[in-house]
Amino acid sequence: MSITYPDHPNEPIRLRPTYSVTADYIFDGYRLWPEAVLNIGDRDQVLSLVTDPDANTKQKATSYQGIITPGFINAHCHLELSHLKGAIEKGTGLPGFAGKVMQLRRYDKNVILRQIAAADRAMWENGIQAVGDICNTTDSLAEKNSTKIRYRNFIECLGFLPEQAEARFNYAHQVWMSFYQQNKASSLVPHAPYSVSKPLFEKICAALSENAGEKNRVLSMHNQESEAENAFFVSKTGDFMPFYQNLGADISFFTPSGKSSLLTVLPELAVPGSQVLLVHNTFTQKEDVAAIKEQGVGTGQDFYFVLCPGANLYIEGRLPDIPLLLQSGIPLTLGTDSLGSNDQLSIAAELQHIKMAYPEIPNETLLGWATLNGARALGFDQQLGSFEPGKSPGILLLDQQLAFIKRIL
Repeated sequence: MSITYPDHPNEPIRLRPTYSVTADYIFDGYRLWPEAVLNIGDRDQVLSLVTDPDANTKQKATSYQGIITPGFINAHCHLELSHLKGAIEKGTGLPGFAGKVMQLRRYDKNVILRQIAAADRAMWENGIQAVGDICNTTDSLAEKNSTKIRYRNFIECLGFLPEQAEARFNYAHQVWMSFYQQNKASSLVPHAPYSVSKPLFEKICAALSENAGEKNRVLSMHNQESEAENAFFVSKTGDFMPFYQNLGADISFFTPSGKSSLLTVLPELAVPGSQVLLVHNTFTQKEDVAAIKEQGVGTGQDFYFVLCPGANLYIEGRLPDIPLLLQSGIPLTLGTDSLGSNDQLSIAAELQHIKMAYPEIPNETLLGWATLNGARALGFDQQLGSFEPGKSPGILLLDQQLAFIKRIL
């Protein structure tokens, strides 16, 4: 039979030149199908997935050993930090890492642009079809005009001092306008709970509310990446205290909430109908998960957990409680973070980190995080993430352990 999906009416597909591929398994975005046949049209679009092909159909298809999947979705990246590869030592902890990034921001612009281009090409070669990219500047804009990768650009707002909120928002808005005027999918987003003041949160969410029905209704925020982040909000202690002292920032205005960082700022993100990507979640606990689910019901928001295990190991030396996040029912996706906090920009490598730590998680589940869940999180699921008729999601070949072999399309 040929697979049909609820979102696609069962209409005859126009005849056109096709080619077909088969493998030990084909993952269609939903499940693994043994020895299925995928039919592709002359515009690289999916025509059909035949899950019980006869011998003649299989014989006509190009056959591969391994698993065929849609192209990967990298839901969290910092492309503009690609010049920092190897520049920051491992195990600094988040406050130490953030301080290093600030020190190393001033690089030769030509070096930055070359490394952005190289990282973009490497991601494509590693099977990445789309990226949710954090932007603090317009450095990556030129590359995004020529890339094969589809980007959603998260223009990041930073500023913990309330009196700086207007200036910081205006700067980020100028960056956003540069992307928006070139028709790039983009939205203004908060960096993290510890780096965004209440008035800056209000400005960000007001801007998102104005565009809640458009393509830039997606929020992304770094969440609970370190134990120090929660300590800062619970009791105004921990490594973020010397971090702000070293910046010369007067944070005497700040009163700890007695709650985790996420529980403190989650109400600030309550934009009805928006999508919210919570990134890292290394120190997220049960009460945080419960609050996310409650807010999602009340506001109609869709939340996603974005896991960046390579970066978590690089900076903090530990992974999130992935079983807790998985049991929550909130969709999980994968990201690479930056080359300043990871050895490579590869979703396949992120899968390997998780498989090593949690071998009990089925391949089918992991591949869903790497493909369709990521496409949905970025709002690209009408074109990417699964082998459904009319989509052009790319075609990858993995081995049975989910190690990347090559890009077929």
